[in-house]
Amino acid sequence: MILRLKLSNWGIITNQEFKFSKGKNLILGPNFSGKSSILNAIYFAITGALPSNLPPGEMVQKRESEAFVEMDFSTPNGETYRVRRRIGKGRKTAHANLYLIGEGEEKAEVETGGGEVTQAILDKLGIGEKYLLQAIFMREGDIYRTLTKPERGFKEELNKLLKVNRLSELAKAVKKIKGEIKKEIENLETKLVVTQGEEERKSVKDLEKQLEEIKKELEELNQKLTKIEEERENLRELEMSVDEALALDRKIAKLKDRYNEILSDSEVESLEEIVQQVKDKENKLNEINEKITELKSIINSRKLEKEKIERDIQRLEEGIMGKRSICPTCEKPLTEAEARNVIRKKKKEISRIESDIKSRENKLESELRNIKQIQEKLSILKENKAILEGLNREIEELERKKRSITESITEPIEEVEKKIEELERKTEEIDDKREKLIYQRGQLEGMLTSQRDFERDILSDLKKLYHKQHITEIILKAAEETAKDVAQRALEGVKKDVKTMWTEIHSGTWDIEFDDKKLFPIIKTKNNEKFVVEQLSGAEKVTLFVALRISFARNLGNPGFLIFDEPFEHLDDRNKKLLREVLSKISSTWINQVIVSSYEEDVKEDKWDNIIELEAK
Repeated sequence: MILRLKLSNWGIITNQEFKFSKGKNLILGPNFSGKSSILNAIYFAITGALPSNLPPGEMVQKRESEAFVEMDFSTPNGETYRVRRRIGKGRKTAHANLYLIGEGEEKAEVETGGGEVTQAILDKLGIGEKYLLQAIFMREGDIYRTLTKPERGFKEELNKLLKVNRLSELAKAVKKIKGEIKKEIENLETKLVVTQGEEERKSVKDLEKQLEEIKKELEELNQKLTKIEEERENLRELEMSVDEALALDRKIAKLKDRYNEILSDSEVESLEEIVQQVKDKENKLNEINEKITELKSIINSRKLEKEKIERDIQRLEEGIMGKRSICPTCEKPLTEAEARNVIRKKKKEISRIESDIKSRENKLESELRNIKQIQEKLSILKENKAILEGLNREIEELERKKRSITESITEPIEEVEKKIEELERKTEEIDDKREKLIYQRGQLEGMLTSQRDFERDILSDLKKLYHKQHITEIILKAAEETAKDVAQRALEGVKKDVKTMWTEIHSGTWDIEFDDKKLFPIIKTKNNEKFVVEQLSGAEKVTLFVALRISFARNLGNPGFLIFDEPFEHLDDRNKKLLREVLSKISSTWINQVIVSSYEEDVKEDKWDNIIELEAK
């Protein structure tokens, strides 16, 4: 699995580091942003060569003499290594080092030298160089060629990856599945016969009749209970109104105490006084801010004046040294004595300006301290003002509620309580009877639901199993006809992987077989009609292509990663969408890491574990 890649003077990338994660990685960027440079660098780091026939030295930037590629990767057994390669401009071979690393640090040098490092990396990843190019790196346009010419495309893909002419023998695994499905069907069919007997149907009708009687009685009780509840609710509301009015009295008294406490702390007698103090403080702040602004303006002006005089003095001193002084005011030539006299006057003027600046800065500091004190007082006043206004609003609202509640109380509380007690007794009697009926209804409904659910589940499971059985028979027949003299081990793994991936992506059972002579995926029906790849839907073609790629990567060494270079290139919108959906469902249990490069901006909206975004250079 690729962990980190650092490039220097490589392709269009001057100096940049990229980090990759487990799962799905997207390298996103427009053309000429460096996507190909990254993928070429990964291939170069592993093999010391490029996927094309160009010498690696062609990747060195024009104005540089050499390029550097450094990559951290993990092996299937969990070890982590760092490969570092340096290639000169136009050179075919690179200097290389391979290190074992732990916790990000290089622990030991494992190998050195271009060829030796390449062989060591391939050994640790468990692959050969040709499989790295053919099985791990999916190049631009592969999917487009396969989808536009499915028969030829899948044939070329399989021949390229397997270098064989026939499919592995898969009939044994399919027969086993078929036997298991048959046993499940027989078991469910036996259960279904029992549930559909005469006695069971009569029992269900009796249960339904009893349930209807209980439902009617419950409806009558519920109507009575609803009337009692309405009457009791009205009385309860009256009782609560009395309690609420008393509670409001207590709350209003507490709020008024708090109101008066804040007035006392503020040393005022009313909210209006605080409001006036806030206005006074704000006006004072505005006055001081105007003074501060004026002082800052004058200070800046005086500093500029001082700087101008200092420049005049500098020119006069330079003129004295060059024996050619010019008056800074009238620009007439001055003697050295005249120039020195002017300098003395200018320095005195600077002293006066500095004194004036100092005086005004002291005054500015005083005003700033003054404004801070006023702001603190103003903050306290505003806070008290807000609290008092809030308390006023709350007191007014509570008093309004109290008036409204008091007007609604029309009956003595003692009479109300007696009526409530009587209604509660009647309610309890009806509730007891209703609870018993509800319990009986629940038991009957549970029995009916259990009976119906059991039968429905059996029928649903049988339907799925019949479908699986049909598909299994088709695939088994095709496997038995085409499973001769084929590379058994690799293709058994492919078949198993593709089936697993299809199941997880489309939630169904699906398998592939291959034509014995042409070596491309087919399905056969019961009447021996061929169901070839041209007849597959777009989603099935895309799924088959990606599943085959992942499966071959797993079964021909499985270095733990798979690379797709611009897989959406040349595809129409429909097939792009299908491919994106399939890629989004790739599981890390199938392959640890997938790296996809694309210029399609909307691909970023899909689910990715890591996104590397590039910009045009």
